[in-house]
Amino acid sequence: MAAVAAIQSVNKPRYDIAEVVLFDPVAPNRSTTRTALNMMGFRQIFATSDYGEMLGTLRGKIFDLFIADITQDTSKICDLVGSMRSGTAGGNPFVHVVLMAWKLEDDLVKRALNCGADDLITRPYSVGFLSGRMKSLTEARKSFVVTSDYIGPDRRRDPTRGVSAIPMFDVPNTLRMRTRPDAQLVRIEGEIPNAIRESRAKINAERARRDVFHLSVIGYFVQEALTATQPLERDLDRLDATLSDLTQRLESGSNETAKLCGELGEAISGAKSGEKVADHVRKIQDLAASLYLALNQGRTAADLKAELDKVVALIKSRGRRD
Repeated sequence: MAAVAAIQSVNKPRYDIAEVVLFDPVAPNRSTTRTALNMMGFRQIFATSDYGEMLGTLRGKIFDLFIADITQDTSKICDLVGSMRSGTAGGNPFVHVVLMAWKLEDDLVKRALNCGADDLITRPYSVGFLSGRMKSLTEARKSFVVTSDYIGPDRRRDPTRGVSAIPMFDVPNTLRMRTRPDAQLVRIEGEIPNAIRESRAKINAERARRDVFHLSVIGYFVQEALTATQPLERDLDRLDATLSDLTQRLESGSNETAKLCGELGEAISGAKSGEKVADHVRKIQDLAASLYLALNQGRTAADLKAELDKVVALIKSRGRRD
C-alpha cells in the first residue's frame, strides 16, 4: 500500500476515468502491465490477448491510451496504429499510443516510429519508469505533422527545419482532458468528441492537400516510366491508393473536386487497361494539377511546377521513388 500511495502522490493527474486498451498476446506480460497501470491509478482498462477482440473494442469508441506489445507481430500492430492515425480504425485518431518490445532492433524501431506511435518502451521496465512516461504523455504531448504517408507526432530531430513547409497541429490530448484534477465525466464526454471532430477536419484538409501534390509527383514518375518503356503497374497502383485516401478526406468536398476525382479514377483505370496509355497518362497529369489548384486556393500552375521540380530532384538524389 505504501508503494501505491507513493506512486499516486507523484502522479497528480487522476487516471481513474481514462479509457485504456491494453493488448499483449502473452497473458503473464499483459497482467504485469495491467498491474502497473492499476498502481498508477488507471481503472478503465480493457486488456486482451485476442487481436480480433481488441479490434472490436476499438471500433467506434473513444479511448485515451492504447498500449500494445509488438514483439511477436510488429507489422500487424504498426499497420493498425497507422490506420488509427489515418482515421480508418478506432474512434480516436489522436489516442496516445505506447508500444512495447523486449528488444529494440533497428527495423522494429523504424516501423514503430513511422506508424505514428507516441512512445516505444523496452521491456522489462519499472513501474516508476512507466509512470514517468505516462506523466510526459499527459503533460507534454508533441504536435502532429501530416504528410502523404504519415500522420503522427513530429519526430524531426530539428523541429525548426521545414516548419513553413510542414505545418504542425496541436491535436486533442484526451488523456490530459480526462485526468486533470477538475475533470467531470459529464462535461468531458461532451468536450472530447467535439475536440476530436474539429482536429480531424483540420488533419483531413491538410492530408488532402498532401495527397493532391503526391498525385502530381507520382504522375511525373508515371510519365518518366512510360517514356523509358518501363513497367507502370507499381506507380499506377500508388496513384489508385493515393486517390482512394483523397476521396475519403473529401467526403464533404465540392462538386468540382468530386468530379475531378472521378475523372482521375477513370484515367488511371484507362492506363491500367493498356490502351492509349500515353493519352491516359497525360490526362492523369492534367487532372492531378487541376486537383492541386482546386485545393490550394491562391497557388498557380507555376507554383506547382516549382514545388514539383524541387521534390522530384530530392527524390532522385536519394535514389528512391517513394
